[in-house]
Amino acid sequence: MKRILAVAALILGLASISQAQTQTTTVTIVAAASLGTITPTPAHFYANTSAPISLASSASGFNSTCTATAGTAALPLTYSSTTQALTGTLTAAMTNLTVGASLTITITCTPATLTLNTPVTLPNGQVGKTYSASLLTLTGLSGGVPPYTWTCNSPCPLPAGLALSSSGVLSGVPSAAGSATFNFTVTDSSKVANLEKEKPALHKAGA
Repeated sequence: MKRILAVAALILGLASISQAQTQTTTVTIVAAASLGTITPTPAHFYANTSAPISLASSASGFNSTCTATAGTAALPLTYSSTTQALTGTLTAAMTNLTVGASLTITITCTPATLTLNTPVTLPNGQVGKTYSASLLTLTGLSGGVPPYTWTCNSPCPLPAGLALSSSGVLSGVPSAAGSATFNFTVTDSSKVANLEKEKPALHKAGA
């Protein structure tokens, strides 16, 4: 097997030395929790050759401000809301690597500020009737990196029979008439200390 590969490499080398060897793209993520798993295309490229590159993410962290470097050089990127991927062009200088080496692309993304509209008046409910309301929808939450985690701040005076889920849904079957005002906190999933946002607000729930 080694002998066959050596002959093939020699033939390619005579045909085009600059494109004889392929290299590998390695992606390093600074805000890993924000971006999920990044899949670069192409995973391999020819040495000393420019090529377009697409960086597709398994998460939605690209709906933010992102910068990248290919090796030590800045790699300008464009975000597509359709494909939800970052695209750019590797230059010949960026792919000028020794045989067997890989190109490391480092991506840094800063999520948009986490914001929501408050205060919010929740729809009224009826005793003994199933109740459900989404704070995610009613607050118009935007920014940060989803998914978001919702918690009712202590003390949490929700009407008897109702509970707030971590996904921001207030639901249950009210067991007594009355009303309640409570505070909640929502946190995004950026996992970066200086990017985590908390936004308490007053809300009224009817029972």
